[in-house]
Amino acid sequence: MAKSTTFSVRLPEELRDEIAKIAQKENRSLAYVIKEAVEEYASEKIAYYNAIEEGLKDFEDGNIITQEEWDIMVSERINRLRQKTEEKKIA
Repeated sequence: MAKSTTFSVRLPEELRDEIAKIAQKENRSLAYVIKEAVEEYASEKIAYYNAIEEGLKDFEDGNIITQEEWDIMVSERINRLRQKTEEKKIA
C-alpha cells in the first residue's frame, strides 16, 4: 500500500456540504470523496502538462502540419463518418 500523508484544507462551507451530499449518496466517507477528487484533478493536470510538453517537443522536432493539412484531415474524417452513417441507414 502506498504511504499516505495527512493535511488540512480550508473549503467554503457550501462546497463542503456539496461534497458531503456526494459522499452520502455514494455511501462513502467525506475523506474518500475528497481523496478521489484530488486524485482525478492531479491525473488530469499531469496529462494536460504532459500533452503540452509532447506538443512542444513535436514542434521543436518539426513534427507539425499546416492548418490546410489539418482541415483536409478533419474534412476527410467527417466525410468517412457521414458515409458510414448513410450506409447504416440503408442497411
